[in-house]
Amino acid sequence: MNFGTNYLRNIGILNTNTSLGSAAQLGNEYANRRVMGAGNLQPTIGTGKIFYLQAGLKFPNFKNGSSVMPYLTCTSKNFEAIGKASAQFDAGINYFIKGHNVKFTMQYGTRPVYKYDASKATGIAQNGLKGQLTLQSQIFL
Repeated sequence: MNFGTNYLRNIGILNTNTSLGSAAQLGNEYANRRVMGAGNLQPTIGTGKIFYLQAGLKFPNFKNGSSVMPYLTCTSKNFEAIGKASAQFDAGINYFIKGHNVKFTMQYGTRPVYKYDASKATGIAQNGLKGQLTLQSQIFL
Protein backbone atom coordinates (compact mmCIF):
# COMPACT_ATOMS: atom_id res chain seq x y z
CA MET A 1 0.00 0.00 0.00
CA ASN A 2 1.19 3.48 -0.77
CA PHE A 3 -0.52 6.28 1.17
CA GLY A 4 2.46 8.66 0.95
CA THR A 5 5.88 8.89 2.54
CA ASN A 6 5.97 7.43 6.06
CA TYR A 7 2.16 7.44 6.38
CA LEU A 8 1.02 5.51 9.45
CA ARG A 9 -2.43 5.33 11.03
CA ASN A 10 -3.05 3.85 14.46
CA ILE A 11 -6.45 2.46 15.37
CA GLY A 12 -7.74 1.44 18.78
CA ILE A 13 -11.26 0.02 18.52
CA LEU A 14 -13.42 1.33 21.39
CA ASN A 15 -10.21 2.66 22.92
CA THR A 16 -10.78 5.06 25.80
CA ASN A 17 -7.11 5.32 26.82
CA THR A 18 -5.34 8.40 25.49
CA SER A 19 -2.44 8.54 27.97
CA LEU A 20 0.52 8.13 25.66
CA GLY A 21 2.71 10.23 27.93
CA SER A 22 3.69 13.86 28.07
CA ALA A 23 5.67 15.64 25.36
CA ALA A 24 8.57 15.92 27.85
CA GLN A 25 8.59 12.14 28.31
CA LEU A 26 8.34 11.42 24.60
CA GLY A 27 10.64 14.09 23.23
CA ASN A 28 8.17 16.24 21.28
CA GLU A 29 4.54 16.49 20.15
CA TYR A 30 5.31 14.68 16.89
CA ALA A 31 6.49 11.67 18.87
CA ASN A 32 3.33 11.86 21.00
CA ARG A 33 1.22 11.27 17.89
CA ARG A 34 3.39 8.41 16.63
CA VAL A 35 4.01 6.24 19.70
CA MET A 36 1.67 3.29 20.16
CA GLY A 37 0.82 1.30 23.23
CA ALA A 38 -1.99 2.91 25.22
CA GLY A 39 -5.14 0.81 25.47
CA ASN A 40 -5.47 -1.35 22.37
CA LEU A 41 -4.02 1.25 19.97
CA GLN A 42 -1.83 -0.22 17.24
CA PRO A 43 -0.53 0.63 13.76
CA THR A 44 -3.12 -0.69 11.34
CA ILE A 45 -2.85 1.18 8.04
CA GLY A 46 0.18 2.70 6.39
CA THR A 47 2.61 2.82 3.54
CA GLY A 48 4.23 -0.58 3.34
CA LYS A 49 3.22 -4.22 3.19
CA ILE A 50 0.70 -6.24 5.18
CA PHE A 51 0.27 -10.00 4.96
CA TYR A 52 -2.73 -11.59 6.69
CA LEU A 53 -3.46 -15.30 6.97
CA GLN A 54 -6.41 -16.92 8.74
CA ALA A 55 -7.18 -20.62 9.02
CA GLY A 56 -10.01 -22.31 10.84
CA LEU A 57 -11.78 -25.65 11.05
CA LYS A 58 -15.51 -25.92 11.72
CA PHE A 59 -16.41 -29.13 13.48
CA PRO A 60 -19.62 -31.05 12.71
CA ASN A 61 -22.76 -29.84 14.48
CA PHE A 62 -23.61 -31.18 17.90
CA LYS A 63 -26.97 -32.92 18.40
CA ASN A 64 -28.55 -29.61 19.47
CA GLY A 65 -27.45 -27.94 16.18
CA SER A 66 -24.65 -25.82 17.66
CA SER A 67 -21.02 -26.14 16.61
CA VAL A 68 -17.54 -24.79 17.27
CA MET A 69 -14.80 -23.49 15.01
CA PRO A 70 -11.28 -22.86 16.34
CA TYR A 71 -9.07 -20.58 14.24
CA LEU A 72 -5.60 -19.07 14.05
CA THR A 73 -4.48 -15.83 12.43
CA CYS A 74 -1.12 -14.33 11.61
CA THR A 75 -0.51 -10.75 10.52
CA SER A 76 2.84 -9.46 9.30
CA LYS A 77 3.18 -5.68 8.97
CA ASN A 78 6.17 -3.89 7.47
CA PHE A 79 5.42 -0.17 7.52
CA GLU A 80 7.85 2.35 6.05
CA ALA A 81 7.37 4.71 9.04
CA ILE A 82 8.47 2.04 11.53
CA GLY A 83 11.27 0.54 9.48
CA LYS A 84 11.05 -2.96 10.99
CA ALA A 85 8.56 -5.75 10.30
CA SER A 86 6.37 -7.04 13.11
CA ALA A 87 4.29 -10.17 13.54
CA GLN A 88 1.00 -10.55 15.34
CA PHE A 89 -0.60 -13.89 16.25
CA ASP A 90 -4.16 -14.64 17.36
CA ALA A 91 -6.02 -17.79 18.36
CA GLY A 92 -9.74 -17.98 18.89
CA ILE A 93 -12.87 -20.07 18.91
CA ASN A 94 -16.33 -19.39 17.53
CA TYR A 95 -19.33 -21.01 19.19
CA PHE A 96 -22.24 -21.11 16.75
CA ILE A 97 -25.55 -21.52 18.55
CA LYS A 98 -27.68 -20.95 15.48
CA GLY A 99 -25.24 -20.66 12.58
CA HIS A 100 -23.95 -17.11 12.03
CA ASN A 101 -27.24 -15.71 13.33
CA VAL A 102 -26.26 -16.33 16.96
CA LYS A 103 -22.60 -16.84 17.79
CA PHE A 104 -20.00 -16.02 20.43
CA THR A 105 -16.29 -15.58 19.83
CA MET A 106 -13.34 -15.58 22.20
CA GLN A 107 -9.90 -14.63 20.89
CA TYR A 108 -6.48 -14.07 22.42
CA GLY A 109 -3.73 -12.35 20.51
CA THR A 110 -0.38 -10.62 20.77
CA ARG A 111 0.48 -7.24 19.37
CA PRO A 112 3.72 -5.25 19.22
CA VAL A 113 4.04 -2.07 21.30
CA TYR A 114 6.24 0.83 20.21
CA LYS A 115 7.97 3.75 21.87
CA TYR A 116 9.65 6.94 20.74
CA ASP A 117 13.37 6.45 20.17
CA ALA A 118 15.41 9.42 18.96
CA SER A 119 18.32 7.13 18.01
CA LYS A 120 16.25 5.43 15.29
CA ALA A 121 15.96 7.04 11.85
CA THR A 122 12.19 6.63 11.98
CA GLY A 123 11.91 7.73 15.63
CA ILE A 124 10.07 4.52 16.52
CA ALA A 125 11.36 1.36 18.19
CA GLN A 126 9.53 -1.79 19.26
CA ASN A 127 9.04 -1.97 23.02
CA GLY A 128 7.88 -5.57 23.51
CA LEU A 129 4.54 -7.33 23.06
CA LYS A 130 1.20 -7.10 24.83
CA GLY A 131 -1.63 -9.61 25.00
CA GLN A 132 -5.25 -8.87 24.26
CA LEU A 133 -8.35 -10.92 25.02
CA THR A 134 -11.42 -10.17 22.92
CA LEU A 135 -14.93 -11.45 23.60
CA GLN A 136 -17.72 -10.71 21.15
CA SER A 137 -21.22 -11.80 20.31
CA GLN A 138 -23.33 -11.63 17.20
CA ILE A 139 -27.09 -11.84 17.26
CA PHE A 140 -29.05 -11.39 14.04
CA LEU A 141 -32.83 -11.57 14.25
